[in-house]
Amino acid sequence: MKAFNLSILIMAITFSIIACRLSENNLSSSERTPILTEDAIALSEKVEQAIQEANEKGSFTIEISEQQLTSYVALSLAGNSQVPVTDLHIRLRDGQIWISGVVHQDNLQLPLTVGVRVSVNEGNNLAFEFSEANIGPFRLPELVLDTITKEVEKAFAEQVANLGEGYRIEELSISEGSVVIRGKKR
Repeated sequence: MKAFNLSILIMAITFSIIACRLSENNLSSSERTPILTEDAIALSEKVEQAIQEANEKGSFTIEISEQQLTSYVALSLAGNSQVPVTDLHIRLRDGQIWISGVVHQDNLQLPLTVGVRVSVNEGNNLAFEFSEANIGPFRLPELVLDTITKEVEKAFAEQVANLGEGYRIEELSISEGSVVIRGKKR
């Protein structure tokens, strides 16, 4: 019985190593997004400008590049020691947000790949639909995805609340390399 468990453990580690190497090969070094503080600051400034635009004109539009989004999220995660994700990369492709990185747990390092479609529902809240969510060679269970979705929705709601209650998102579109968010002041 112990030999069988050891064989399963060795196979899991082997698959994890292969998955790590495959995920590294999916992004060539020229495609990897450098993490730049300037891009994270530029994103924060765009949000401030959108608020000012909404106050003046009643509506706002924000276009965010994957470079800005990757830098902002990676630097935010770096400041939060409870989230063990490194080598974060966000791609905006095929109407989806694709997130890749390396999750560190104990002495293991496993690749993370998440594909999510984001839309605006009837209540002007963001809705998330995962097309892919893997850690190493394993798909994340639906219960975990539901939990992640609820936490992301909660975090987003908190960020919008920080802006003030007078804003709502009406449209979100993802194209190759950027996301455009349009909204209005209530």
